[in-house]
Amino acid sequence: MKKYALIVITILFAAFLTACNSCAESHEYQELPNYYAANYEDEVDSVNLQIQRVTDELRLETYHEFVEFADQPRIAITTDTPLRHFTFVELDFDFFESDNMRVIILDSVDELSPETPFVVTWQPLGMVPHRGIFFTERNEYAGNFARVFSISESEYDGTLMLTELDDRGPWIGSPRRTVTGVLENPTRAWNSIEVTSWFEEVDGQWHWREEGITHILSAVSAARVHELLSTMDAFEVLTPFHYERQGETTINIKINFADGGNEFIMESNTANFGFFRHTDTRGDHGDQGYVVGYSEELYELLMTYFRN
Repeated sequence: MKKYALIVITILFAAFLTACNSCAESHEYQELPNYYAANYEDEVDSVNLQIQRVTDELRLETYHEFVEFADQPRIAITTDTPLRHFTFVELDFDFFESDNMRVIILDSVDELSPETPFVVTWQPLGMVPHRGIFFTERNEYAGNFARVFSISESEYDGTLMLTELDDRGPWIGSPRRTVTGVLENPTRAWNSIEVTSWFEEVDGQWHWREEGITHILSAVSAARVHELLSTMDAFEVLTPFHYERQGETTINIKINFADGGNEFIMESNTANFGFFRHTDTRGDHGDQGYVVGYSEELYELLMTYFRN
């Protein structure tokens, strides 16, 4: 009898090890699957994603559900247009420091439809986003591409947020189009350019200043700054999502025009070397539109005015 019991225990233990090895293999970080080669005839002009908590007031008749954390509240992700290869993922904690997007795929559907929300259990774990989604989209500007969003909670009021990520770091992604430069009118004659920063280098260390320090750029520097602002690769986002923002401003550029007017361009510390200006448009929740571009050269040139 003991012999048979030992055999049974041995078999069960071997099965347990096999299952654990299988789990370990399926829970390794990997780069995002490549769906770029897929051929789609229809294009997606824009996607309106919504994320909200599941309550008694939110009546969901049909939905796809993934239970990860038992006995935890649920959240629902909805879309107004079908999304292909919709995938719920765990984000690598080195995600924000790495050049490659690495995830663990937790659950997925071939297509998320407006009629069937994606419902998951939700447990916030500190300030660093640990869960996210991605799906495949196509438009005339970029062709087929994957869009990746992290899921997080506002530290102020607990509002759930979807933040789009790309290889430059976190920058919210709303419906957008590619443009050249961030200036409203690059051909408008200008007289001078000022730059203001709240950081100053003292003895090799950067220090925060309550009152910003302003410098008038030299003619050579001003000409180069204007050229970079006029020609950099940029995106125009006219109808941003709710809570979409560019983060704290560390550098302000003020362009003084010959006709007496001026224009302000701001640097954002939430996007590497990102510079933006606001537009007169608004999103559905009143959030102001913007145009944003990226230039490491522009950032380094401006910061030379605040180094000792």
